[in-house]
Amino acid sequence: MLDWLIDLLEGARAAGAFGEVQLIAIFAAVVVAPLVAVFAGTRAIAKRRYRRDIEQMSDLRHQLANRQDDIDRLRKEKERLAADCERLSAEGPGAFLDRIAREERDGNLEPAVKAARAFHARHREALHRAYGLLTDAAIIEASEDGASGYANALLYARGGLAADPADEHLRDLEAELEQAAVDPDSDVRRAPASGADRAARRAAREALPTDLAALQACWTRAYETGRWRLMRRYAEYGLRLAERGEAGETQTVLLWRSHLANAERFNGRPRRALDLLEPDRKPWNAVFGPDDPVSLAFRFSIADCLLNTGAAGEALEDARALLTDQERVQGADHPDTLATRSLIPDCLLKTGAAGEALEDARALLKDEKRVQGADHPGTLTTRFLIADCLRRTGAAGEALEVARALLTDRERVQGADHPHTLATRYLIAD
Repeated sequence: MLDWLIDLLEGARAAGAFGEVQLIAIFAAVVVAPLVAVFAGTRAIAKRRYRRDIEQMSDLRHQLANRQDDIDRLRKEKERLAADCERLSAEGPGAFLDRIAREERDGNLEPAVKAARAFHARHREALHRAYGLLTDAAIIEASEDGASGYANALLYARGGLAADPADEHLRDLEAELEQAAVDPDSDVRRAPASGADRAARRAAREALPTDLAALQACWTRAYETGRWRLMRRYAEYGLRLAERGEAGETQTVLLWRSHLANAERFNGRPRRALDLLEPDRKPWNAVFGPDDPVSLAFRFSIADCLLNTGAAGEALEDARALLTDQERVQGADHPDTLATRSLIPDCLLKTGAAGEALEDARALLKDEKRVQGADHPGTLTTRFLIADCLRRTGAAGEALEVARALLTDRERVQGADHPHTLATRYLIAD
């Protein structure tokens, strides 16, 4: 090829100008054109590779952005999960117990109670389930343990109802266990209630008025006629309605809680009544105000519960402080003031000061007859108290005379089956 090219150049030079033109043309065709074609092809290939590399780089940048989004999302998810773990750890039983212990150690009762309420609200479903299972287990064990087993089952059932007041099954069990805990040897009380009995009991609950004003009237009638168990039934239902209709510790909720506490103390459960009244936290002061009649009534119920749980000295102190406030706010002749004056000699009697109690009761009786009349339940209660004071001071004959006269009036006014009438008969027999 090289020899041919040399020969061609020499021939073109020998041919003159025309030969040079031919040489240039041949050179362009043989050498330049292929080089141009190679350059163009190489350039086109380079462009294609460049575009491909640009596209790949763009794809890589897009993938990198997506990966960064995934990394950011995973980082946020990690932070969220860490926060959830921290929150769950803080809400768990261990952290709750640590906080309660710390608050109680520092004397901060209100934050401790608030934490307890929050813990109960968060774990309501689990607590309800646990108490339900414990109730069933305790009923099975009661076949060997007797009354104590039924009493344990009753406590578990009430715990389940505190977690879910709408559980009709536990509501039925509560009524049955109350009977079984009193007399476990009774065949009727030992046997579980039939489906028909439970259906009748639920129908009776459904027949209760759903209007709180009507229910209040029912509760008052039960109180006036001495039907303490019915009074408790109305109060429980009223409290459930109030809690469903209003959130938090409203005036209505606290009023029905007071009704239930009074029903519990009339039914001989002063400790349970105290739990409802919450004397340490005093929620009624914030809702009603310290001088409101409802707040004063709460204080009266607390003093009465203290008296019936063996704390007569503390009850006497609270009753005297309450009397001072009632005389200032409500007046000396107000029925609630007179009721507190009746509570004070009862406290004195329980502390062994029967003579002082008798003097206070006799002075109170004069005022009650003047203000309320001789047949008022409060007047009759004071006469019972006088008879009891006479008996404890050794004047048994005079006490018997007073008690017999009282029994006649109570049978006439309150009826032969009223609990107060039956208590008077017991006093006479004693």
